[in-house]
Amino acid sequence: MEGNIGSHVLEMRRRLATMQEIVKENLKQAQSKQKRVYDSQRSHRRLKVSDKALVLLPSVGNILEMYWQGPYTVTKVLKDGSN
Repeated sequence: MEGNIGSHVLEMRRRLATMQEIVKENLKQAQSKQKRVYDSQRSHRRLKVSDKALVLLPSVGNILEMYWQGPYTVTKVLKDGSN
């Protein structure tokens, strides 16, 4: 009887390891697909000096809560295009 339990435990460990590898691969594929979809729908905004822009800021009381503030006037554009 104990031989059956030991072999059962070993078989379950093997199956779990196999499933873990499958899940890891599926997760990589899903993340890659999500990135492709996000990147394809993202628009690149290039602001110029004197443009108006809103800023998304975290709330003071709750870091998960955000709010828009502004509009502010763009006074400088950095080399990489960020403002």
